[in-house]
Amino acid sequence: MTIVIKYLICLFLLFGCAPQPDEIDSDGYEWHYVLPPIPEHRWKYTYVRDISDLCRISRESCALRRLDPKDGLMSCEIVLPKKAPLKYIEHEEKHCQGGVHNQLEKSE
Repeated sequence: MTIVIKYLICLFLLFGCAPQPDEIDSDGYEWHYVLPPIPEHRWKYTYVRDISDLCRISRESCALRRLDPKDGLMSCEIVLPKKAPLKYIEHEEKHCQGGVHNQLEKSE
């Protein structure tokens, strides 16, 4: 079983067993801080014209948590569009801090 599948199973079990989020932000995201935080000095901000080049899921921005092959420590690359709004930056920084989320359904 690959590490990605194990990770997804753990997240599924976590959200099924711990419905109370650690935080709900103004956009309606329920945040659970379940991953080890990555120190800020290991964060890299990358501004790109086309997000889809690096972000597979989001069309707005993403945070890529990776093992750095140079030193074997985790790093976090925050990929943003040029002139990204502050809320995108803050959202991705929460991922680097160990947060995962699902989105609340908004009433109309």
